[in-house]
Amino acid sequence: MLYTDILKDFLAISSWKSLLAILIFFSLQISLWFFLKKFKNKFLHLFSGLVLGLLFGLVIQIIAGFPESFTEKASNESEVWKKELYWIYELDSWAVLFKKIFILSITLLMIPLIFLSIYRAITKKSSKRLGRITGKGISFLMINVAIAFCIAAGIGILLKIGVTSDGKKVLDEIGGQGSNNSDSTDIKSIPNMIIDYLPKNFISDLGKDAVIPVLIMALIVGLAVKAISIKNEKKVESFVKLMDASWEIVLKIVNSFIKIIPLAIMSIVTNLMITQSLTALTAVGKVLGAGYLSLFICVIYLTCILAIVKINPSKWWKNGWRPAYQGLVTQSSSATLPFTMNALVDKMKVDESCVNTIIPLSTTMGMIGGAGAEGGLIVALLWTGSDSNIIHDQGIWLFLLLGLIMTMIISLGVPGTPGTSTLVITSLLGSLGVPSFKNAAFSIMLVLEDIYDIGRTAVNIIAAMVVSTIVGFSEGMIGEDSEILSKKAILYQSKINETRILKDEKSTNIKTLKLKILSKDLDENIKLSKKQYEMELKKIKSKYQQSIKDLKSKTKD
Repeated sequence: MLYTDILKDFLAISSWKSLLAILIFFSLQISLWFFLKKFKNKFLHLFSGLVLGLLFGLVIQIIAGFPESFTEKASNESEVWKKELYWIYELDSWAVLFKKIFILSITLLMIPLIFLSIYRAITKKSSKRLGRITGKGISFLMINVAIAFCIAAGIGILLKIGVTSDGKKVLDEIGGQGSNNSDSTDIKSIPNMIIDYLPKNFISDLGKDAVIPVLIMALIVGLAVKAISIKNEKKVESFVKLMDASWEIVLKIVNSFIKIIPLAIMSIVTNLMITQSLTALTAVGKVLGAGYLSLFICVIYLTCILAIVKINPSKWWKNGWRPAYQGLVTQSSSATLPFTMNALVDKMKVDESCVNTIIPLSTTMGMIGGAGAEGGLIVALLWTGSDSNIIHDQGIWLFLLLGLIMTMIISLGVPGTPGTSTLVITSLLGSLGVPSFKNAAFSIMLVLEDIYDIGRTAVNIIAAMVVSTIVGFSEGMIGEDSEILSKKAILYQSKINETRILKDEKSTNIKTLKLKILSKDLDENIKLSKKQYEMELKKIKSKYQQSIKDLKSKTKD
């Protein structure tokens, strides 16, 4: 008995099937590692793990006979793996090893990476634009959430995703209508949500996965360092060097973990293939189809936005697909953070301070797929999947409006990690006043969680990159040598930068003029009277207004 327990619980190898499958899996991984060492082709590195994982998982499914379910109910009503398929569970325990190593490693570095990114963005000389960049970034992310919600909700209602092929309401069939509101969820008010976002302890907040408190701390530290360095740069010289060195160290560690991406991808895909029933998806195929159709339309919308603002879509996609693909297989926006930033800064030449501000924000707020499309699908499922008066008495437009508002609020705190459905479903149903449908909604959405999460995460990353690109372009912060800029876009950026130079000159001249009237140390002969000051101020303003006007008319010509 003890011997069996050691094999089953400690080694997770209790049969010859699991032993053989595990040995074959790791033999394939070792072979893949040495194979890729000989070839430097990036395409091969990205897709070899995916293909190998799919093939290995498919073979396991064939051997298992494509089971409709891997689990069964035990005597205590809990879900346990079927005895004849327990060897697959043990294989999965070992197969997820590199998946866990990769995701946990990137998660380990996520907080220092975000802290240092925001700190560097603030302390850079170009940080005068930081307020505008942040405001534009958050606004665009939230607009994306609203548009994705409308797309997903509209498609879901049109396709009647809550109605089965024989005309039954799926949520009522599962048992949502018969609930007595026993499910409950704590609904937080907006002031309480804001309070929760504020950092409470510098050290403990850095040790948590909460991104927004870290952003706020980085903002405070960056502004303090900048304020001190203006007065006396030597006082913070050592600290600045420490932060620069920390940034280099974090990037070096990240680059080291990048090397195991093919193994991690194979691990992730194998895990997905051997733990999901291929036939079970047919029961919720309509929901999954509506979800992916919504995501596809979102990608078209984002591509059109790039074209409208004169960014070359084909050149953008040439560099933008890689982070999206890595998000697709890791199912985590946070895990792809360094790759996304690298693609924007090094490949597309978007200014680092813009990227370092928007991309970390996008891992926790304004997710187009993780909040917008997900929320739209859930609301459509509620509307079409039940005849409950609690839902339909509100009327479709009010119900959709409430769903949209609550989805946008919830989107301010969705984590960029796998499995966001639980948070979105619980929060949205609770805030709409129908928490009793939680179990019924879970039984539909969680079946397709892993499959839908693949596309959802990829679209989240694409949206974040598009927002960074457009905000950077609107601020004239994309390098002129970037291949994503069209000729018109280069001229537009040139106009923005020339206008900004004139505005900065105007601001500097006004500050100098103010000193001549306010400074007590100036000689009385140099000091200006109030009338002289007003006249000079008027001259400066009119001069620069005319210069900016001439520049705009010149650009139009």
